[in-house]
Amino acid sequence: MLDFAWLIFAFPAAGALINLFFGPRLSKNAIGWIASGAVIGAFLVAVGLLFSLLGMDPHHREATIHLWDWIDIGNFHAPTNFFPWFVDVAAAKQKIDLFRRAGQELS
Repeated sequence: MLDFAWLIFAFPAAGALINLFFGPRLSKNAIGWIASGAVIGAFLVAVGLLFSLLGMDPHHREATIHLWDWIDIGNFHAPTNFFPWFVDVAAAKQKIDLFRRAGQELS
């Protein structure tokens, strides 16, 4: 399922491009269906990714999906990667608490 992560970006981009170029010729109802379908498609792929990550061993619930090489000059290498959120509720709670404490210290 991780191979389909690029669809999270592709569905909304395709919906936006269809509405951009064909929107003036489409009805408002069709434009709404296209936009909603694009968002729902991205959501369904994200849910599928979530379940595929939940099916992994808790210590391996993290994935890096290489999309393309952005810059590759000599020893300098800047890839474009997609990092699906790793599913670790305890770590997420710790990060949220850390941000709350940092916000309280600033105010």
